[in-house]
Amino acid sequence: MNTLRSIEACCGSLDGKSVLEVGSDPAGKFMAYISHERELVRGVGINPCLREEKSFGNVQLKRVDARHMPFGDNQFDVITSVSVLEHVRDLELAVAEMFRVVRPGGYLWAELGPVWSGSWGHHLWIDSFQGKTVSWRTHALPPYSHLLMTKEEMRGWCQKQYQNAELSEAIVEFVYHSDEQNRLFYSDYERIVQESPFETVFFVGIPDVPLRPGYECSDSATLFRELALRYPGKSGFGYHVICMLLYKPEVAV
Repeated sequence: MNTLRSIEACCGSLDGKSVLEVGSDPAGKFMAYISHERELVRGVGINPCLREEKSFGNVQLKRVDARHMPFGDNQFDVITSVSVLEHVRDLELAVAEMFRVVRPGGYLWAELGPVWSGSWGHHLWIDSFQGKTVSWRTHALPPYSHLLMTKEEMRGWCQKQYQNAELSEAIVEFVYHSDEQNRLFYSDYERIVQESPFETVFFVGIPDVPLRPGYECSDSATLFRELALRYPGKSGFGYHVICMLLYKPEVAV
């Protein structure tokens, strides 16, 4: 409900609209909820990881990559995406595709994070390690460790913390080699949006989000200076989540 309220506060009521959700959950719960609460003309949820495509009512779940969508131009009134775009590589392609399939006068509303350049941007998530999920929630790494530590340093820290060589190696492998993250910095997202044909209604970095103990910074000024030196030209290290509203002009430019 909160997400729907946020979307409609920016895009207007979804009644009578055609809505595309980029990164739908496999059960299509959000699209099902919207279609129950609003009279959609059409609802489509896409995710390349879907095991099977489904339809219920006027909602479809399709196994589709956002970078290469099989939809015609100007098909949707509103595009939504929550906690997905931080995983998409070649994000420029996905943004260009979303611009193509949304109608002139339509919106892209997206919230994404944690961003790679943030405190826990590694987004640690191993679905099954010895029968358990290992995540940034259950196994907090030092703030910005994925940006400041070498693989050897992180391996040593994990071994000291968890006393499990296999777990330590699995964490290091995920953080430094997983394809799950696009490893874009806040300033990269900013540039991609600015260079896209969309008009930016707002692009907001959000630092004030609930963190697990262990991700807070005791001296952020010193830390951010070190990060700026290590990553010249990058910025926005204090933002962990991005929320944005993009608009396709009535006359495309």
